[in-house]
Amino acid sequence: MKRFAVSLITMLLLVCSCPLAGRAAPVPTTEPMLRVETGMHMEMINRIDVDKGGRWLVSASNDKTVRVWDLASIGKESGGSPGPQLQPARILRPPIAPGKEGKLYSVAITPDGALVAAGGWTEAGSTTGHTVYLFSRTDGRLVGRAGGLGNVILQLAFSPDGRFLAATLGDGGVRIFTVSPAGDGGRASSVGLRLTARDVAYDRPAYGAHFSPDGNRLVTACYDGLVRVYDTTSWGKGEEGAVAATPMIIRKVPGGERPFSVRFSPDGAKIAVCFDDTAAVSVLASSDLRLVNAADTGGANGAFASVAWSADGRTLYGGGRLLVDGSVCIRSWPGGGKGAYRDLESGVSNVITALAPLPDGGLAYGAADPTIGVLGADGVRRLLILPELADFRGTSRDLLLSEDGGTIQFGYKEYGTERGTFSLVDRSLSLDSARSGLTPPDTSSLPITRWKNTPEPALSGSPLPLDQFELSRSLAIAPDRESFLLGTSWALRRFDKRGGEQWNVPIPGDAWAVNIDRKGNLAVVACGDGTIRWYRYRDGKELLAFFPHADRKRWILWTASGYYDASLGGEELIGWHLNRGKDAAADFYPASRFRETRYRPDIIARIVGTGDEDEAVRLADAARGGARKEAAISRFLPPVVAITAPDDNVIAVESTLAIHYTVRAPTDAPATSIRVMVDGRPVTVFPAAAGEAEQTVTIAIPSRDCVVSIIAENRHAPSVPGSVRVNWRGKESEPVPRAVIALKAEPAAKRQPQSRLFLLAVGVSDYRDKGLNLRFAAKDAEDFAAAQKTQAGRLYREVQVKMLPNGTKREIISGLAWLKKEVTANDVGMIFLAGHGVNDAAGFYYFLPADTDLDELDYTGLVFSDIRNTLSILKGKAVIFLDTCHSGSLAGGIRTGWDMTRVGNELGSAERGVVVFASSSGSQFSYEDEAWNNGAFTKALLEGLSGKADVNNEGVVTVANLNLYVNRRVKRLTNNRQEPDVMKPGFIADFTLATIR
Repeated sequence: MKRFAVSLITMLLLVCSCPLAGRAAPVPTTEPMLRVETGMHMEMINRIDVDKGGRWLVSASNDKTVRVWDLASIGKESGGSPGPQLQPARILRPPIAPGKEGKLYSVAITPDGALVAAGGWTEAGSTTGHTVYLFSRTDGRLVGRAGGLGNVILQLAFSPDGRFLAATLGDGGVRIFTVSPAGDGGRASSVGLRLTARDVAYDRPAYGAHFSPDGNRLVTACYDGLVRVYDTTSWGKGEEGAVAATPMIIRKVPGGERPFSVRFSPDGAKIAVCFDDTAAVSVLASSDLRLVNAADTGGANGAFASVAWSADGRTLYGGGRLLVDGSVCIRSWPGGGKGAYRDLESGVSNVITALAPLPDGGLAYGAADPTIGVLGADGVRRLLILPELADFRGTSRDLLLSEDGGTIQFGYKEYGTERGTFSLVDRSLSLDSARSGLTPPDTSSLPITRWKNTPEPALSGSPLPLDQFELSRSLAIAPDRESFLLGTSWALRRFDKRGGEQWNVPIPGDAWAVNIDRKGNLAVVACGDGTIRWYRYRDGKELLAFFPHADRKRWILWTASGYYDASLGGEELIGWHLNRGKDAAADFYPASRFRETRYRPDIIARIVGTGDEDEAVRLADAARGGARKEAAISRFLPPVVAITAPDDNVIAVESTLAIHYTVRAPTDAPATSIRVMVDGRPVTVFPAAAGEAEQTVTIAIPSRDCVVSIIAENRHAPSVPGSVRVNWRGKESEPVPRAVIALKAEPAAKRQPQSRLFLLAVGVSDYRDKGLNLRFAAKDAEDFAAAQKTQAGRLYREVQVKMLPNGTKREIISGLAWLKKEVTANDVGMIFLAGHGVNDAAGFYYFLPADTDLDELDYTGLVFSDIRNTLSILKGKAVIFLDTCHSGSLAGGIRTGWDMTRVGNELGSAERGVVVFASSSGSQFSYEDEAWNNGAFTKALLEGLSGKADVNNEGVVTVANLNLYVNRRVKRLTNNRQEPDVMKPGFIADFTLATIR
């Protein structure tokens, strides 16, 4: 029961302490805000809903987003167990502000799936009070809103015909709006929300609302103990203004004091209700709210937060805090709630907050983890979308810190298990179970009590001041014992040793752990949003934030103004949220869109030593040869692309597909070009049209499942792709590109090779500057080429290799031209590159050919952009193996070695569509040894491609399992000194790199 120390009331009722309407609501800030983005919610999921057809699931969260999930993808990307994560079809972003503003407690989708309503702590959308936002699901536009609501919006529900939208509030009852016809599949420019009816005779929060199947009644549940049923048949019939809604039935129902969730049965004859204060679930007659039966809750050890009926009404479900053998379960009752219960495994570890029935008899659910799941009609889990962040709950003593605060150790899992260590000095992440010199926080050298998970921490028995509903989570006492830190559910607070508050700063999510370095300069906090943040101890100024992804590989580290360093693939994990006023959905730009100005590892490296970002910037710029004045993020915005039709997962039976899209760009930087890609490879490029009117492009598609993407570009950067998945249902045609097909268990003998492989293999061991010579780089290239030749007649119809041992610049440039000329849409273009790489003082990257003259690097080195541009324009699948970060010294003591993070992220970005295998992470060196007779990276590649990476014994080696094998093997060979990685754009599915005889 430890993980449920905070009651459901505390988690959900905290939102209701806001003032009523009357004061001016905040104007949405125009300042960009940095936010973490993994594709999954970052904080508690409060509500979910599903359209009538069971296609679209929507979820609302404290992380201030609504996510739209395409349930048609179940079975294609996620099989119901941890693995590839289903990505949202769309993310809807209302205006937000720091603090509570923008937290979303409610969501609903129209039965036809065209519109999505969301609300919560949403004052920024209204002149006074709070706002219900209405979005177009197809393209994410904000098409309507209704403001002036006197308190936060706790529940939203559409009527079965989509005509009415009901909203229950934290105080002040229920409001019913008439929704004007959306038309054109929800693509209308605006949709009206007219207040039609209201009942203000509630004096407590109302969390439950649901329409009857015929739409003629509405039921609500309120903490005043009453369930109310309204007759809707007279609403919206020409009255001027809103009518007073008077309940046709109002009753205090048996089971508990605080009714929470209510749901009509599919035949409308019954209403199920659960309670926040008891474990009861009551089934009522909808005609008079009399008790029909009480479900057998079997002495359940926690209250239920949501109830739902199966589509046929035969089964009743309840979800909440029910623990069975340490796991959270969903309880089901056959016979409409009269039968013996059955507990269903959910796969979540926190409160199940919402249930939604599916038309096929299944059940969708959301949880506070945050997690989303789907059960089949048989009660077996079909989908589990897991959180993608570290879970710092229960780790108040497990955040360890080095003496200078530059190295941290933390747990990826609850209670501090599965530990990772991160060093700010070299920005490296390792999975360590122990590390000397790291210490936990001091929690005992001052008489501070009741500081862990309570609202009443005390110093020498005297209460420490916290806000109403605020909980103390963690404690760290300063080395000199003159002050201490409390981490709470909302803030980081510093007190002196007498209990006087010296400063407090808001934080994103609960402060599950805090620590202070031994010099008393830095405070470090592990937050509920999965970040670890460094603050200046003297005044609470935030210096750095670190996000370690749950995959244990990707991470990103950034300053308050957005300078960042990241692992391979990590720069997509944060981005800038930019409000566009009250009447428009906000934009979101991943950090990668600003790589040229904000990717600054040199600044990050100086933050802890200086304790000041401005000083770190000054020193880093001076080391580069002079200051570079950089304008605000809002001056460098790329275009925004939205595909308006067809819907995601469109069924295609013809060889052409028309894509409708819109492009929006800053007025001073209009879109200049449009690039269309299929499975990450370019199909066509053409000039962008002026304005924001909908455009159409018709393209040829392959006769297989694929992903079509549109990217717009302006003078600043390319847009985030707008993408649509295409499901092929037409006839097979002539040979087609195999760019993203995972061949998996299909026996090689049954496949006819269709594509050709063109490989440019370059390995430089012998340099003009003998001090740079390597032992095995040329041999690595030759051995890799030999391995690929064995795939001729197996995976590929033909394998052509241009082998360049100790290649000169001229030879390598000629090889790149050969690739561009030969690779067609049906083929694979591949580069293997082994040797030295270097970046000059200006930040340009070069590969060093054999004839490099270090005194004339501009003329004799191969600039990285030549390689990048070649791979970017290949029509077929593009793959590169980079083994270019070897140890050595140039004139003047400059070390060789590419910044593998930047090189890999540039190549593997969405607009490039290249799969990148990198021999090492960040600025690590790549090692070679006579014992291996190769470099460690190549040795592992050769072993993996020969069959050792075929972990599933399917006769094939794919990108995913080769990456897994090579990563583990290289770390073992080099005693963890070298860690390879792979970068693959998200819309490219796993594919085969070798078949095994």
